[in-house]
Amino acid sequence: YRSAAVNSGDSSAAVNSGDSSAAVNSGYRSAAVNSGDSSAAVNSGYRSAAVNSGDSSAAEVTGMASVAMVCGIEGRVKGALGCALFAVEREWDVEHSIYAIKSVAAGFVDGIKFSPDKWYICRDGELVEFNGDSNDNG
Repeated sequence: YRSAAVNSGDSSAAVNSGDSSAAVNSGYRSAAVNSGDSSAAVNSGYRSAAVNSGDSSAAEVTGMASVAMVCGIEGRVKGALGCALFAVEREWDVEHSIYAIKSVAAGFVDGIKFSPDKWYICRDGELVEFNGDSNDNG
């Protein structure tokens, strides 16, 4: 809880499971992974990944040819030019009492459709710009 996992080695991982925490990595071909709610997974190494499964969390990559992925409720992604973005949208399933997957979206930060300086969230199977509102629809 409120902790950090930080790594700078190549082909390595920074992993954290606490809420309001950060997993940060700067090594090439590395991973920053976080499962805590309201947390961040950040990676600056080339060909690396930032993955977050916590609710209201973020995944950001700044290294070339990297991937940012979120799969929790209201997760957001951001990436540098040439990076891939993946996000999941969830909705409450009353029958099963879980937040089921409603839709998924993927994009490529090309500087035209998706900008490197913007956060994105999945809405109805599309990545839309996230402006900070949990009900944001772009």
